[in-house]
Amino acid sequence: MHYLNPTLNPPGLSRHAKTQMQRRCIPEAAVELILDFANATPSGSGTLRYRFDKRSWAAADKLLGSQARAFEKFRNAYVIEASNGTVVTVAWLH
Repeated sequence: MHYLNPTLNPPGLSRHAKTQMQRRCIPEAAVELILDFANATPSGSGTLRYRFDKRSWAAADKLLGSQARAFEKFRNAYVIEASNGTVVTVAWLH
């Protein structure tokens, strides 16, 4: 886990990631949730892509409880993380 585990320091956000979060209306809380619960798959050049599947969303939904509805729309977002833990971009699945 990245953010919700208080013993770990959150990874940094690249300038590009911050810009894309603003442009694509994906808040940092959604990025944190994705990093904490979504599945990671290799996406080339040593990066990982985090995105929800049914099982990982069910785990996030269980933790969020009544707040899950506020995050439902971010089920189709994904995060790309560099090998050093820096979030390099965020986007929507098409």
